[in-house]
Parts: sequence; structure tokens; C-alpha cells
Amino acid sequence: MDVCPHRFGLASSSASPPPPTGAIVIGANADPDPGTIVHWLWDRGVNNPGGLNVPQLEISQDGGISWVAPNGTFGDGSPDLFNQYSSILVTSGDIWRIVTATPNLSPAAAVPQSGIIQP
Repeated sequence: MDVCPHRFGLASSSASPPPPTGAIVIGANADPDPGTIVHWLWDRGVNNPGGLNVPQLEISQDGGISWVAPNGTFGDGSPDLFNQYSSILVTSGDIWRIVTATPNLSPAAAVPQSGIIQP
């Protein structure tokens, strides 16, 4: 019995996959001077209209027990975004997460995401 893929709604082999719906963090690096800045590198350009803060980009220094949101964001229109975390000294090995939507970024970040801060 021949099975026609269109009859059962199966995708043909020539169909392209849908594009990702959100921006993906491909690197998060601690800036050693002054130590309160994290350089976020994205898989595509992200815009931060009006330079609004992006509190969803959180850092933890205690293995995920408590999380710190940035108190400032800068960078616009490139794969780079910088956040300032004035209440902590960010270091390599800290963990980061994005668990809620990022309305101040376009495109919004895909959620959830997490990783380790690199040097």
C-alpha cells in the first residue's frame, strides 16, 4: 500500500524548518574591569528600544538560590548587549538565566535559557 505524505498531513522533504522565534544567547562574559558588567552576545541583532533595562537577564552567585537583575542595560541593534549589575561583582563561573519574556528586546529572547558566565 502506497502512503502519500500529503494525504496524512506529513511535511514534504523540501519544507524548510521554521525560523527560531526568539534570540538565543551564545555567550555571556564577565567584564573584569569594573566587574559589574556582563557582555551578552546573541545569535542575531537585538534592539533595546529607548535603552530600557532588561531585568529578565539574571545572575546568580550562589548556585541558583538567589538571583540578581541588572540595574542598567546598554547596546542596541547588534548581537551585543551589556548589563550592569551594581549590587554584585560578576565573575566567571556565575550562572545566568532568562526564564520570562523580555519585552524590552526585539526580538524577544527565547525562554527559558541558562548558562555559565565566561571570562
